[in-house]
Amino acid sequence: MAEVVPLCQADMNRLLKVVRIEATQKEVVSKLKDLNIRRGSKIKVFQLSKNSPLMLAVGDARVAIDYKLSYAIFVCNQ
Repeated sequence: MAEVVPLCQADMNRLLKVVRIEATQKEVVSKLKDLNIRRGSKIKVFQLSKNSPLMLAVGDARVAIDYKLSYAIFVCNQ
């Protein structure tokens, strides 16, 4: 199985699969679901700068998430 890492440590411009989300606040989990970021989702990081929002491709959508939140999203290379 591929190595599981926090989203902020994943390779850029590679297709990634969300393995788990370690957020406990209901609002955060709900917001991620609204962005279609949930276990099993396929995403790609196309902009990553420390302490800046991560820019992601989620399906046909482009979304930004907080850098700190990216530590709660665990992914592996697809």
